[in-house]
Amino acid sequence: MILSYAFQSQSLNFSCVFRLESYENARKVLNKARQNIPTDRLIWITAAKLEEANGNKVMVDKIIERAISSLTANGVELTRDQWLDDAIECDKAKSYLTCRAIINSIIGHGLEDEERKETWMEDAENCASKVSQVDTQLRIQLKKHNLILKLFCTGCH
Repeated sequence: MILSYAFQSQSLNFSCVFRLESYENARKVLNKARQNIPTDRLIWITAAKLEEANGNKVMVDKIIERAISSLTANGVELTRDQWLDDAIECDKAKSYLTCRAIINSIIGHGLEDEERKETWMEDAENCASKVSQVDTQLRIQLKKHNLILKLFCTGCH
């Protein structure tokens, strides 16, 4: 019944689906939703959270990577700010693996090498200012990418 309602009403919050349904049914709902609404990044993020909540850690990264590929292929404009906001929301929801996967996948998206250092520093400041307590996972990922940039990019020091 919940499954059929999910497709009659696009306003259904898909994160509620995996709380109300079994893991298998929730996966089916989210897979069908991705097929029917291939331009909604939140369905992908919810799918990653579902896998994380069920201990399928390897799938979290794969789902977020596939999300970016699929959304791009479907003509969705990916904005880093939007995805960083999603990462913060995942962090608040204690979906740390999903938060990390989003940051790892989107951190360099649309950036030229010479703009990475400045942009990543701005990202770190903006994320810290948006929430009073950003979990260490978000900060670690931003710092790790900044360190990689310092070590491997010429002219970035």
